[in-house]
Amino acid sequence: MSFSQGDVVWLRIDKLEGGIGQRHPAVVLSADTFNDSHDWGYIVRGSHMIPAILLPEEYIIHRDGENRLDQDTVFGSILQSAKWSRMTTLGGKVPPVHLRELMARVTMVLGL
Repeated sequence: MSFSQGDVVWLRIDKLEGGIGQRHPAVVLSADTFNDSHDWGYIVRGSHMIPAILLPEEYIIHRDGENRLDQDTVFGSILQSAKWSRMTTLGGKVPPVHLRELMARVTMVLGL
């Protein structure tokens, strides 16, 4: 199973010792054509620990019915690849305006 760009997913982070770890919200950034042809994709991982002062690469997405986050979440500082099998559930979808903001921050971090 693959996911679509802009999907909100829950990423399972396993502990180094081999046990099942915590779940973290993430947004799929890789293009649908890439996602459909690979068993992994690029995501930006979120955190519920919202800092008092955001870094330029961070972006808050507020919980709503469309994205189905469990609470307001900050994204942008942790970009990674992940296998689709590590996604435990599909949440909602982020609107295009939020996806553009996340992509802009990733572009800034990568210097593109």
